Amino acid sequence: STTDLHLQTTSTLDAKATPIAGITVDFEGQTRNVTTPDIGADEFTAPANDAGVTALVSTAFCPGSQAVQVTVKNYGTSTLTSVKVDWTVTANGTPFVQTQNTFTGLSVTTGNTVNLTLTPNYTFVAGVNYTITAVTSLPNGVADGNTANDSYTTATFQTGLSGTINVGTGQTYTTLTAAVAAANTNGLCVPTIFSLTDASYGSE
Repeated sequence: STTDLHLQTTSTLDAKATPIAGITVDFEGQTRNVTTPDIGADEFTAPANDAGVTALVSTAFCPGSQAVQVTVKNYGTSTLTSVKVDWTVTANGTPFVQTQNTFTGLSVTTGNTVNLTLTPNYTFVAGVNYTITAVTSLPNGVADGNTANDSYTTATFQTGLSGTINVGTGQTYTTLTAAVAAANTNGLCVPTIFSLTDASYGSE
């Protein structure tokens, strides 16, 4: 924000600045740490327990039952040993809430990440527009100190192409340009054949 100089209470900025002589308070008049002030205009205390999903490991899914993996970051000052992850798959605009996952036995130090496999697998279908949202809760079994960084939602994606795909009027892809664009965007799961059903394709 151009007007709000407060920071999310993230450990990546906490106590990481270099002290400057003469600057003893932040923009609100709060006393700066004299040896390890915070980066930015706001002096704050990072929470001990703070985790969040930062990404899906991959959205290159093929049709069928596939494992979904998320990357979870430890934003807190305490080592992350356990966390819950809720996730929702939205297919063509309809959300499908999945089973909550609980992960224990972790050892993720401050600022580091871990890839976690969600269960059960999800069955993807060709030609469907998907997004996936994943959100953490209860890092180390306690309330999250900063819920603003808990959630991540993917961009819209489809499964990779496979098999024989008709290209032409009234088909899944009406032009070669559209078929090639889909292959470049979504990838190919197995050897794929574009079967041309029209007599001609204009300038293509």
